[in-house]
Amino acid sequence: DSKTKKKIDFNKDVWYVSRKLDGVRCLVVVDEKGKAKSFSRAGKQFHTLSLVEKEIEELGIKNVVYDGEMCIVNENGDEDFQNIMKEIGRKNHTIQNGLFQIFDFIPYRMFSKGYGKVGTFSQRIYSLQSFLAGNNLKYTDFLSQIPLNSFEELDAFAKKASEKGWEGLMLRKNTH
Repeated sequence: DSKTKKKIDFNKDVWYVSRKLDGVRCLVVVDEKGKAKSFSRAGKQFHTLSLVEKEIEELGIKNVVYDGEMCIVNENGDEDFQNIMKEIGRKNHTIQNGLFQIFDFIPYRMFSKGYGKVGTFSQRIYSLQSFLAGNNLKYTDFLSQIPLNSFEELDAFAKKASEKGWEGLMLRKNTH
């Protein structure tokens, strides 16, 4: 819309677009021992994501916080929001068909302080792609981030999102 377009200058800044996923926002915190725990944005621990946590622990990267969306994906490849909401808070349950789609990460020390600079968004997504690639992951994936060059490209993505029935689009500026 026109309000958003006033905030974006493709000549001055680099912007990335991705799908807005229809799931539950999730932070996976990996401590100094390599142990992963999953939390909501509000800090409530999820106890149903042991398969995701185990897979992330097997990456061997410590002292990091992964930011992403926890989804249950149906046979058509679409997110099933109702199902993830039913399963994520269940007691004595492990989600079997979940997919944690990571779109960013930060070092744990910066997360715990609540501030700090850790490279640009493009540097972080390049790092994410590098250490997730080739790991044959079943429950974890990188959410593709596509650089934009114009409002025409953004409009084309918006049209695609509408045609495919996506939740929407997310725009991220290439900043620290």
